[in-house]
Amino acid sequence: SRGLVAGVWGLSVIALIFAAIGVWVGLMSASVVWTAHVAEGWMPVPARVLSVELEVGSGSHSRTHSVHARYEYSVDGETHVGERVGLHQHADNVDDWAVRVAAELQRAQREGATVTAWVNPRAHGQSLLNREVRWKLVGFEAVFAFVFGNVKGLTLLTLFGFIVTVVNMAVNFSLFSYTADRKSTRLNSSHIT
Repeated sequence: SRGLVAGVWGLSVIALIFAAIGVWVGLMSASVVWTAHVAEGWMPVPARVLSVELEVGSGSHSRTHSVHARYEYSVDGETHVGERVGLHQHADNVDDWAVRVAAELQRAQREGATVTAWVNPRAHGQSLLNREVRWKLVGFEAVFAFVFGNVKGLTLLTLFGFIVTVVNMAVNFSLFSYTADRKSTRLNSSHIT
């Protein structure tokens, strides 16, 4: 009985972990779309690329890419250094966005050309270089969030509910059997005397 209860609690914890992962990925994806919406009102400012790095990670099935850069821009006579390249800030292998953007920034740095930084007019220290929403990645993250947050989490929670119901029925049945056995024993003993 204790092992069953521990198993049920274990399943609940796993379900909550899956749900938390789904919620986290969903919030990341929603944050990207919201930032893209807000950045539509940001002002374009010429920026000079200071450094660019294309980070390549190797996974079990494919390589992931992320681009990191530092760039300098001025607003109202004040110089700022930005580091945010795009809306998505993590490595992935969904498309060639990081490779393409890194190549563009490296070319600009090599040629001494400026690039456009999009700067928050209310907070000049906030900027990014590329406002492109990567819908394929957003879609992947949305599906991931739904599957982890709902299907697996709800499946485990349903399984938890089923187990609790079965345990409850078993306990009630055993109590009923115990009560019925006691009544039967009392009846038999009263017939004997």
